[in-house]
Amino acid sequence: MAVEDGLERLGGVHHIDIDLQINLVTLRCGPATAVDLASVPRAIRDSGFRPDDLRIEARGRIDADGRTFTPDGWTSALALAPGDERAAGAVHLRASVVGWDTPAGVLALTDVVATPLQDQSAASQSN
Repeated sequence: MAVEDGLERLGGVHHIDIDLQINLVTLRCGPATAVDLASVPRAIRDSGFRPDDLRIEARGRIDADGRTFTPDGWTSALALAPGDERAAGAVHLRASVVGWDTPAGVLALTDVVATPLQDQSAASQSN
């Protein structure tokens, strides 16, 4: 399948699931693996298809300023859109990615749902 071939070339992608019935492509990345989010819709377009939206689900940290999210294993942060700022800390985050379909390609996260994760250092001290 052309889309799968294009996505397999992306670094860090370990599993691709394509559901043609609902037009959904799910990429699973290795733990602590950075993926260039802007390259995902580009790979889909290069395969002859047009992506409608892009979403992310990942564990990581909302940074101290509350305006950026850094997925585990990444060295760069993704901006949270104005109004989607959150309290700092470790979270499991689900969000829509905006900006990937603009010429500037500046990404931001919106419609953020962030579930706090228990601090692992605190959890190990209580055992």
